[in-house]
Amino acid sequence: MGRIAGQPAPGQGKSGGVFAGKKKKMALDKLVLATIASVLLLFPFAVVAKDYLVGDSKGWTINFDYQAWAKDKVFHVGDRLVFKYTPPEHNVFKVNGTAFQDCTIPPANEAMISGNDIVELQTPGKKWYICGVGQHCAMFHQKLVIDVVPAPTTQAPKPHFPAPAPVFHIAAARMKARVHAKTHAPAPSPAKNGHKSTGWY
Repeated sequence: MGRIAGQPAPGQGKSGGVFAGKKKKMALDKLVLATIASVLLLFPFAVVAKDYLVGDSKGWTINFDYQAWAKDKVFHVGDRLVFKYTPPEHNVFKVNGTAFQDCTIPPANEAMISGNDIVELQTPGKKWYICGVGQHCAMFHQKLVIDVVPAPTTQAPKPHFPAPAPVFHIAAARMKARVHAKTHAPAPSPAKNGHKSTGWY
């Protein structure tokens, strides 16, 4: 039975349009994924920074061994220290090595006093912190020193693309192929009915 004029052929119409739309979407998704993969191959990406809660569940307090707490940790540039405590029972001062050793308290206006002080580690090297309340640093060891190292990066291997063949070599190869085809072509068959062959068939 013939198809009525104007009637869509099998596989076309609404269902065919939906199928074509799905194919286009799948092709677009593949293109997006390929683009992302290319970017990751060409550029290094930094490891995500971490937040360290100083003292863990103990927080920032007296009679706690902060050097033991920091011993097994690796602090990178970009990481953050979080000092949690109840003000005004404690505070936080960033000091140098000498002030750390002697528990020398800086001016009061340099103190961090929020009770949730966040310190971003912006440069590599040693960093020193003390509590400036009473004798908390000198008598109760409320002090912390850490070593900060540069932020790690992961460098993806550069993709290798073979060098394109020179145009001259491509043209020469094509010419050689043509000559080879003509040279090795079979001889033409003799013409029938006594007529001579007049060329290639």
